[in-house]
Amino acid sequence: MENDLRKTLHDQEVAFHIETNEKDEAFNFDENTKEWKEFETKRFYLNWWRYQYSHRHFRAEVLRNEDLAEDVDELLIYLPCLFEGLSKQWKGANRNSQKYLTAFFEFTNCLVYSFHKQVENDGFCDPKYESLVLKHGNPLEKINNQFDIEKIEFLHDWTVEYGFLIVPLLGKTDASASWEAFVTKTPEKVFGKTAPCLYTYPKFNESMGGVKISTSQNRYECPNDCDIAVYYHKGDVIDHLRKKVKEYFQNLPSSGRGVKSVGTKSDYDVAVYVNSNKCTPSYVMGRLEEQILWLSASRDSNRIWYPGCLSDEKSEKKSKSRARRLLEGAKKAEKLTKSWAKVDSNNTRRAIALALWDSKNIDGNHKKLHSLILEKIEELRCKHPKKLSSYYTHFNTKYRKPTEPAKKTKKHDAAARLSDQEIKQLNDENKRNYQGEKAYRVQLMGDGFSARLDIKKDMDDDYKLTEFCIRHGDYFLREERLNSREQEKVKRK
Repeated sequence: MENDLRKTLHDQEVAFHIETNEKDEAFNFDENTKEWKEFETKRFYLNWWRYQYSHRHFRAEVLRNEDLAEDVDELLIYLPCLFEGLSKQWKGANRNSQKYLTAFFEFTNCLVYSFHKQVENDGFCDPKYESLVLKHGNPLEKINNQFDIEKIEFLHDWTVEYGFLIVPLLGKTDASASWEAFVTKTPEKVFGKTAPCLYTYPKFNESMGGVKISTSQNRYECPNDCDIAVYYHKGDVIDHLRKKVKEYFQNLPSSGRGVKSVGTKSDYDVAVYVNSNKCTPSYVMGRLEEQILWLSASRDSNRIWYPGCLSDEKSEKKSKSRARRLLEGAKKAEKLTKSWAKVDSNNTRRAIALALWDSKNIDGNHKKLHSLILEKIEELRCKHPKKLSSYYTHFNTKYRKPTEPAKKTKKHDAAARLSDQEIKQLNDENKRNYQGEKAYRVQLMGDGFSARLDIKKDMDDDYKLTEFCIRHGDYFLREERLNSREQEKVKRK
């Protein structure tokens, strides 16, 4: 069927061509501080890589699991009918068009977002999603059929399983996007002034650090593991609440003796239920201030509000302090407090490793990984030599003296990881590349044998990290992969 959405998603790379005019997640920061610009950019890149790994993991899961594939197939028949039934202007429209897909993804996201706010108490609020709900006329409110609700629940469950709206994940993986954005071009040239909309969500069972949120719009009862409840009413002085929260944290006994309340419970605007064993006072106040900021923002505006924009404090010093606290709280919520490698270097290396993974696992290249890596090094050396500085800092520095042939020496030496045949192959290549004293004076350090060994080793490690991330469908640091290997060894013992 020519107008079959299932075929469209299977054949086209649609996920990164969603049009958006929102000041979304990166690249447009007219009204933000330098710190917020850096935070938003890092958050977008983190979500970008999470999306890449999750996308490949979910596609593989659908291919492996026949029951899931059947459920997904039914969903892609059902959802367009629901969309066109509630959005009459799209009835009979060409489902292959980009405009249709953009509106369809927005509509399905409205269903998931509204459903999420009804059934979860994680305090998740997104101004962009709120504006989309208004734009599409709050479609969930128009649905009362139990069959429809079950389908939306299925859609929601898989969305929070991966942390992204699941429908775009059914599309063909865009193998070129990361390579172009971080190797051959720049993110601004590939994405434009605004970042692509990835439709991110909190992952299922992703802890908010011992904090549960209840608001006047979506009230929840205090959970059993709560030992502190913070109640906020419009006009309350935040510093007074903060002082009381710190006091309770310091004086709470190790075993619970009921719930300690901060503020008045009746008619609250925001309540934060706290398990003090799983978080800190600053984290609790960060989550509370995020909710206050959200309540202060206009819900019918497409503008994305940032700390400082809505500050009603008379003192500029207090405003800056509040913005700083919100920034630190947001970093913790997004797990961006861990040490980051240089952003450009991290993106470049992950893009190269992903290209290698796609070559072996999607394109079906049967060459050994060692050969693919050497080919990739040569391609980068010839076309994009500056990118190799992400592995070898002095790649673009000229030699002072000839490079010595490699030898198999210590275990930690890069050469020790290669076979005798590989050592011979690279030594022969080294001799061909450097003939005579004159040649050494014009060659770059990255062309040297020892440098290539280091680069090859790093690319091999990056490939293993990419494999690990895709296998688990999430973003991980190198240290986390190594720690996981150590834990597996301990379990075997």
